[in-house]
Amino acid sequence: DEDIVTQHINHLEEVKESLKSYQRAIVIKMYTDIDDEVRGHKVEFNSELSSSFYLESLKAVRNGRFGYSLVYKDDGIERVNIKGIGSLDLLSVNASMSFATGSGSSKKIIKGSMSGCDLSKIWNGVFNGKITFTSDDIYEGGRMVADIEMNYDDLNINSALYADSSNIGALTIENKESESAISNKPDSNSKVMKSSDDKAMKKYSEGFDVKKFIKKFSKEAGLTFTYDDFEEMVRKLATGL
Repeated sequence: DEDIVTQHINHLEEVKESLKSYQRAIVIKMYTDIDDEVRGHKVEFNSELSSSFYLESLKAVRNGRFGYSLVYKDDGIERVNIKGIGSLDLLSVNASMSFATGSGSSKKIIKGSMSGCDLSKIWNGVFNGKITFTSDDIYEGGRMVADIEMNYDDLNINSALYADSSNIGALTIENKESESAISNKPDSNSKVMKSSDDKAMKKYSEGFDVKKFIKKFSKEAGLTFTYDDFEEMVRKLATGL
């Protein structure tokens, strides 16, 4: 019925006008390409009485290449800025990206890259690839390299942390299905103490030999990191030089 449609339109116009009196407003936009494929979103919230935020996510794909951007602002201050480009096909993906967090003097930029990422069996839950992160803002010359192997049942991540050319640490994350529980406990020669035991912790910290600990740890972990490297790392973190 034409009268009913007209009534609904008039009602919507009234609602639209009434919204103008509100001190808060949410704007949501959606971006599409020439093929009407959704390529991004923008959500913006403004308030005269409270905080405001801005979130924009955009992506573009063309001839096997892609670009991506994500920006988040809080009260007009940029908190996160992620940009990336790369190549993508049915078998592999290679990409580089940068992350910016914080603002002003506290702003940190982290760069990342993906290489050798095998997508040939991704639909079977299998993924292999290498991801590298660097940030001179956090530590000049520092980088973390992670090799990832994943399938439906298992996950294995081997990562290494470097300061310039020295390997200063490693982290392995492994998740496997197993019929029997595995329990790793200290051997009989290990010294075990509870963190809640203040006296024991104080005694341990007073007699703690940093040089001896780093030397033993590096040897057992197969690292080239020395106490001099540790002092240099602390100096850079403290002075920013």
